[in-house]
Amino acid sequence: MTILDTSILVLVCVGLADRSFVQRHKNLKAYEPEDFDLLKSYIAQLEKVAVTPNIAAEASNLLFQVSDPIRTQIMAKFREILTQWLEYYEPSRNAVARGEFTWMGVADCATLSVLDGEKQLLTADAKLHIAAANAGLKSVNFNHLREARFG
Repeated sequence: MTILDTSILVLVCVGLADRSFVQRHKNLKAYEPEDFDLLKSYIAQLEKVAVTPNIAAEASNLLFQVSDPIRTQIMAKFREILTQWLEYYEPSRNAVARGEFTWMGVADCATLSVLDGEKQLLTADAKLHIAAANAGLKSVNFNHLREARFG
């Protein structure tokens, strides 16, 4: 089971709507269409993929930051994904009780809270990746996969 972080979920939704949108979406300036290809290939190997409500809400806000007709196509893919993938909920009161809360916020702490020995995180957020590793949780930094692609 792999939980996708917000930026990874945004890249998936935008790329699935249309690979060329990756270069056009303002929240994906750090990515190229080839990064979407790598991500799509990586996700295809996973048995199950999930998000948290916090991640879905953050992604929704970011996905809306593009004009129509692109937004409509992206949101259709987002709807499709959310109806197919699993979702793990962690109450905010539990998330804010984590020691990392003061420097990470609710969404990232809720994500850390749902991780366990059965779940891993896929993120491009170095701070979140390190926090997961420091907590003894499984995490894959997508940027490391991107770097490995080049050799």
